[in-house]
Amino acid sequence: KCDDDSSLGMPDVDHTSNPIFEFLSDSQRDEFIAACDKVSLAAGSQVMTRGDAGEQVYFLTAGEVSVRLPGANSQELARLQPPAVVGEISLLTGQGRTANVVATTSCELLSMPFEDFQARQAAGDIATLKIVSNIAKVLAHRLVALTDKLMELEADVPRERFVELQQFKARLFAEWSA
Repeated sequence: KCDDDSSLGMPDVDHTSNPIFEFLSDSQRDEFIAACDKVSLAAGSQVMTRGDAGEQVYFLTAGEVSVRLPGANSQELARLQPPAVVGEISLLTGQGRTANVVATTSCELLSMPFEDFQARQAAGDIATLKIVSNIAKVLAHRLVALTDKLMELEADVPRERFVELQQFKARLFAEWSA
């Protein structure tokens, strides 16, 4: 672990505007960041692979990553730039990684092992609980975007695929309440 960003050649990062750290006091934010590992990755480095067991949550502080589905027609789902969180779905669900994530540029990340994050959460650490709430907001925004896209697709879907899309939407909304 490295408390000083400059020791890794990491640019000074202003974490005060990072929405993941919203509502944390300066001391809560600084203590949480100090508990994280600092990770430097070269462009092309694999951050995570779909299906692998998640062990770390990452907070992107510099650079850019590509979130992709694997396969011959590898589809890019998103390009993330700071501030961003990666690995949060596995952290919250305990399931394997849902996508491949690759550094498209050199990157700097903060990382925390799930075990440490969950221990902090179980101990009632206020900073960690606020971060969980902020991660939920990020996921809620993604869900709104997905819902909007689904509604857009529904308007343009060929008639023969309309029933399939309706069934998918019904299943998706039913699973959200589980």
